[in-house]
Amino acid sequence: IPLCAVLLQRVKKAKTRDERVRSIFPLMLFVFTFLVVLVDFIVEPLLEAEALFSEQGILLFVFLFLALYAFLMETVLSRSEKNFRGLADNLTDGVAITGEDGRVLYMNSRFEEITGRSVAEALQEGEFTRDDGAEVAVEISTTKTTWQGKERPMTIVHDVTERRQMERENARLSELNQQAQRMESIGRLAGGVAHDLN
Repeated sequence: IPLCAVLLQRVKKAKTRDERVRSIFPLMLFVFTFLVVLVDFIVEPLLEAEALFSEQGILLFVFLFLALYAFLMETVLSRSEKNFRGLADNLTDGVAITGEDGRVLYMNSRFEEITGRSVAEALQEGEFTRDDGAEVAVEISTTKTTWQGKERPMTIVHDVTERRQMERENARLSELNQQAQRMESIGRLAGGVAHDLN
């Protein structure tokens, strides 16, 4: 019964339809197993009746139940991945998901547009020259995500080339402004000295 309560809590805490589907099937399997045990091993001996469920029937039901559960989980996963791809393919940032071995499992088109590099190469560099000669500056962040039912590393690259160019231009203009102010101050000082000499 405590296991049933835990499974019921999982269903209640589920926020999305996919989470509810994932959590309801273990509960249903538990309830069915509980009922079979209750009927076959408690009620029937008390009533001295024949078993309502044969062992083969129970095994067949459990097999079919698990096959249905696996099919539904695969459907939920594929729908979730499809939604993720739809989102990631429309981002302005590059997104790549890799396996534990570093093999790329998913990479949106923007990742390669920004970096012109593989995921491993992009992770090692923050600024680089693409094959087409363009200077590129990126901010790289990594996180974990669930992909194909497993937790995987996800790399996100954000193109900051324009921002860095603007920062350089602002620094250059600020330096020019400071030089102009110094020249103006020197001019005022020289004008004051010339006025005092006259």
